[in-house]
Amino acid sequence: MFNKLDSGIKSINNFNNVYLMQKCILESNQELYDARFVEQWYYYYDSRLAGNKCDVIDNLKLYHLRNVERTDITHLNLHYAKTFNNKIYYFIVYREKGEMYVEMLAGGMALKTFFTSWIDGKKFKVKQKIDVEYY
Repeated sequence: MFNKLDSGIKSINNFNNVYLMQKCILESNQELYDARFVEQWYYYYDSRLAGNKCDVIDNLKLYHLRNVERTDITHLNLHYAKTFNNKIYYFIVYREKGEMYVEMLAGGMALKTFFTSWIDGKKFKVKQKIDVEYY
């Protein structure tokens, strides 16, 4: 577990460094910042879950919360993906302030970032939208 925890912390630190740099660039133009800035995050919400698989139930709950709580987002979808090394992802994708974002809970970590930067370099053998129906 410690290797997974250490690896997660390293990923979080890398994310934070890039995010802070992007935020500083955007802050240099206040009008653009006000129009386009969207808070992003990557953090451990429960380090005891480090290394656990991505759980569809957690991400379905996340989908539901975004669906009922957020009126400022559009094009909300739940997705499933599987990489060639059999790593499974469940994640939500939505549009906010003109950009597409991915958000997910996996291995005790919460992530929200640009969809294009998250998916860049990942090679999926399966990727599909999951239809969610409410009763």
